[in-house]
Amino acid sequence: MTRSLNAPLSPHEEVALRRVALGMGPRDVLSARAVARLKGLELIEVSESGVRLTPIGQQRYSALLGVSPAANSAAEKGLLQALATSGADEAKN
Repeated sequence: MTRSLNAPLSPHEEVALRRVALGMGPRDVLSARAVARLKGLELIEVSESGVRLTPIGQQRYSALLGVSPAANSAAEKGLLQALATSGADEAKN
């Protein structure tokens, strides 16, 4: 568990973790490499119904810079739009 909370994440892995946390986790949008790494660290679970954070993944997401429990909804919408825009490009990698 400590490894999962402390392992360094690449920028693509961090973006994928944020997307899953925000409910933007369809497998066709996420980098296959990032999904494999996050799954290996037990930060996400993949099932037929989609991708979701594990309890450890939720802890890791909460610890990311810029994540706060009282997030401004306008800022969250902006992040969602930015992630959605770059999602198609990342999935090709």
